[in-house]
Amino acid sequence: MSAQLFAILLISLCACAAWASEDEKKLLTKLFENYDTRVRPVLENSDKLTVEVGVTLRKLIKVNPVANTFEAIAWIVQKWQDYQLRWDPTHYGGINRVYVPQTDVFKTDLVLYNSAKAMYKEHRQQPNKVMIMSDGAVLLVDSVKLTADCLINDTATEIACPIILGSWVYDMSQIDLKPGTFSTDPDVIASPMWTVTGMKGKRVERFFPKWELSYVSVNIDVNLSKNKNDMDVDKSHEKANVNANDL
Repeated sequence: MSAQLFAILLISLCACAAWASEDEKKLLTKLFENYDTRVRPVLENSDKLTVEVGVTLRKLIKVNPVANTFEAIAWIVQKWQDYQLRWDPTHYGGINRVYVPQTDVFKTDLVLYNSAKAMYKEHRQQPNKVMIMSDGAVLLVDSVKLTADCLINDTATEIACPIILGSWVYDMSQIDLKPGTFSTDPDVIASPMWTVTGMKGKRVERFFPKWELSYVSVNIDVNLSKNKNDMDVDKSHEKANVNANDL
């Protein structure tokens, strides 16, 4: 390739990058010029914002029968529509999605209701970005370490530990939740004693008479099965205890 042709190609690539950058800058400026992260993205105050909530389990850290808790690392996936964040891609160089810090958009205050300790976001120093599609669809995926209350029977070989997620402040008339996808990552890391056998979730409403308000949560059961080797150890301990009592 001649030096002249290489120079022309390089200039063309730089020009395309500049156009793409200018299109994105123009789009983001337009989208957020009057945006207020404190305001729910609904047309009328009486409208509710529906958020789809899903969970993918990445690692089962510990099942603690003494504290009646289980620890895990999971991806919490939230999807919703923000009517203020829509655009026509043909007006912005064909851009059909953008990525912005999650602090730049309204998002619900999702918490773990049955938390034994505060949820820790793995990316606290650099919060994950949200993906915004041209039709106003917003996708947020947070990687979190959670410790949840779970009633554990020492003798049980199968248990179901709950993950209960909901808004801390917004009642059902403001924020509604619907179950998304619940799954384990194909490369999920199991604990030495327990294996994840499945997950299922449902939407639950709860009415508080004192405030005359209803709140909604997404309740997920994480089904766990005790590993065979650990069951054999338990049986050995039981047999040893029986023999000791016979002495």
